[in-house]
Amino acid sequence: MQVKSKSILKYSLITLVIIILLLIASIVALVTLVNPNHFKPLIIKAVKENTGRQLSLPGNISWKIFPNIGLHVGQASLSNPDGFSQPDFMKLDAADISLQLLPLFHSSIVVDSLTINGLNLGLIQKGDQNNWTFNLPQKSTGAATSPQKSTYLALSSLILTNTTITYVDLNSNKHSELKNFDFNLNTERGGNISVDTGSENLTLNKTNFNFDNLVSGKINFVVQGFNKPQYTGDINLPEFALNQLLDKLDIAKEDRINKPLLNKFAISSTFKGDMEGLDVSKLDFNFGDNIAANTTVKVQNFDNPQYTGTINLPTFSLNKLLDGLNIAKTSRVNNTVFNNVAVQSKFSGTKDDINFSQTHFNFPNIVDGDLNLQVQNFDNPEYAGDINLPTFSLNKLLDGLNIAKASRVNKPLLNNFALQSKFSGTKDNISFNQTHFNFPNIVQGNLNLQVQNFDKPQYIGNINLPTFSLNNLLAQSGITSPKLPNKALLNKVAFQSKLAGGTNNINLSQIDLKLSNSTITGNLNVNSIKPIKFNENLNLDQAELSDFINTKGFKLPIKQAKFNGNLSLNGLEDKNYPSSLNAQQSISVGNLKLLGFSINNFIHQLDNTLTSTSNTLGGGILNNIIKGNAADAFNSLYNSGQILQSINNMKNIVAKAKAPGPKDLSQQTDLGTLQADVTLHNGIAQPTNFKLSGPSLKSNGQGSVNLNKETLNYSITTQLVAPQQNKIINQIIFPYLIQGKIADMNGSLDWGSIQKQLVNYYLANAGDQVNKAANQVIDQVKQKATENLQQGVQQGTDNLIKNIFGH
Repeated sequence: MQVKSKSILKYSLITLVIIILLLIASIVALVTLVNPNHFKPLIIKAVKENTGRQLSLPGNISWKIFPNIGLHVGQASLSNPDGFSQPDFMKLDAADISLQLLPLFHSSIVVDSLTINGLNLGLIQKGDQNNWTFNLPQKSTGAATSPQKSTYLALSSLILTNTTITYVDLNSNKHSELKNFDFNLNTERGGNISVDTGSENLTLNKTNFNFDNLVSGKINFVVQGFNKPQYTGDINLPEFALNQLLDKLDIAKEDRINKPLLNKFAISSTFKGDMEGLDVSKLDFNFGDNIAANTTVKVQNFDNPQYTGTINLPTFSLNKLLDGLNIAKTSRVNNTVFNNVAVQSKFSGTKDDINFSQTHFNFPNIVDGDLNLQVQNFDNPEYAGDINLPTFSLNKLLDGLNIAKASRVNKPLLNNFALQSKFSGTKDNISFNQTHFNFPNIVQGNLNLQVQNFDKPQYIGNINLPTFSLNNLLAQSGITSPKLPNKALLNKVAFQSKLAGGTNNINLSQIDLKLSNSTITGNLNVNSIKPIKFNENLNLDQAELSDFINTKGFKLPIKQAKFNGNLSLNGLEDKNYPSSLNAQQSISVGNLKLLGFSINNFIHQLDNTLTSTSNTLGGGILNNIIKGNAADAFNSLYNSGQILQSINNMKNIVAKAKAPGPKDLSQQTDLGTLQADVTLHNGIAQPTNFKLSGPSLKSNGQGSVNLNKETLNYSITTQLVAPQQNKIINQIIFPYLIQGKIADMNGSLDWGSIQKQLVNYYLANAGDQVNKAANQVIDQVKQKATENLQQGVQQGTDNLIKNIFGH
């Protein structure tokens, strides 16, 4: 049995050797006896029948044995179709065709690999024709027809060396060229590269490729139908240097100088399409460690393309991305906001416009938001969209952008902020419409704003701030609230206005400012922000002055106030800013009342005092005059108990009114109208006209207010209006002096002046009583003895005259 086994092995080896020898002999016979150049006419004919083009084979065709049996083809060319001036569609210097061995024994030629050297391919677009579409020649209708033979080509590899491809568009006079590159295409185990003209199929399955050692990857690609091809496939390009590839393709060389981002790039995609469109269902790419993304895109109608898609950029460093593109490096120093950002969006567009919808962006732990954006006409772009930023910390955002850190210390206002807005614009202008901003629990508002000419911006718009607490806003902004007696006044504020201006000016018109129960309307034109210069025309419907200044318990409601004038100031940042304050202001008040004091009660009490005093003083004055003591008469009058009582009564009334504590607000005085013209020069105010006119009094004032020293020195003269009362009441002038610090000013009446006025009044009022006394003296003298009549009359008359004129 063992001998038999050895015999089988022996004969098997002999048979194998014989087969190998026969195979070698066959190959030698084939190479020796068959000249492949004899097949040139057949090859040229087959190409003509299948492509309609003329193939030229001037080069020699020879057999090659190593490493695979095959053919070496010398120079060859394929013609352009009729109507193209350039003669050749394709030329090559040489080609090596490796054949599979076994099919040769069955009279079949199967190409295993194809290597082409010096391929020169020229693609031309002319009108609505091109030279890469192959139109088969039409058969004569009278001739017998035979079925079109199909060609099947299967390869395991395709190698192109020293290849040049040019593209010329005669319609647009465009020319591009890819010169002297190598390209390798080979299959993995179980893969294939095949072309079947019968079924019109091109297949690349499990295929690897390498382009000029710049980029390599894997591709699966199937084309079905050559006249109206439909294709599907996927491609995977591991990391490569995109900069080097783009350099080879001569794309945007100058724009990519110092753009290291493109040194590392990888992409993978799944796609399908036809001659009219492309559908990329999966496209993943990354730029090294800088950014990775996945997207989908669908393109329809390549002649006038329309596209839609989605993009997803997981969290990446925008700073690294911008550094890699060499964009704004200096301005982003210490900018940490861009260290982490993520974006998701849908998009659509054409060659002239693009729309981003349902865009969501996120700067983790800082801000996230939603955006819709439409851009039209890339040559002269116009855009429109809307943005929504839910509540976020504006302080964190500004910190990350390294903006105004020092000036935002202790400003919790910016810890919570939200914004919604529609916008539109061009490269020169932008408009924000229906903008709503919110500092939760502090203030919210609505804004419309148009900005034109970014180089020298001018803006116009309007703003509306519904009721909010100005005290809270100032506190959250790190600003001390004004020192007002009634700080609660600022707890209920509302503001709306139209606005317009530029970089250093702003005009507010149709102002409507509400402070509690007061409303201010009008216009404020700030002609210069730095230094401050403005003019205003404002109306105040009503206010309570005790809310703004210390009125010692009195209430001073005003109505129909108007403010008109101008003001200039170097700047509030200067602690001595009042010294640069200059202004011209006109102030009028339609009605001013004083609650807590009744001038009518004062007039009534004063009338009673003056009347009783007048009746009792006459006798004392007359007795002194008759006695010849006029000086005693004046002193008696000045120091009389009645005069002093009148003064004391007035002092008591005033003192009671000025006493600390709550006032009887049912006691009221109508002060009437107020008119004042104020001039400020270097911080010193000197009202040139001050007039108060009421039904019960009238006043005039003069003096100055020094804002630099925060002092005032002001005198007011007041006269009572009481036509039905003692006439002296209408003649007395009440001088009032206000002096001291503005925050703690003191005021007092000049009682000495009032006392002298009363004396002068009583002297004038006593004239009638003096005349009566003189007549009585004359009657008494007549009754004396006749002999003493002349002397008595003379003496009495002399004494009377002397006493009256103080002699």
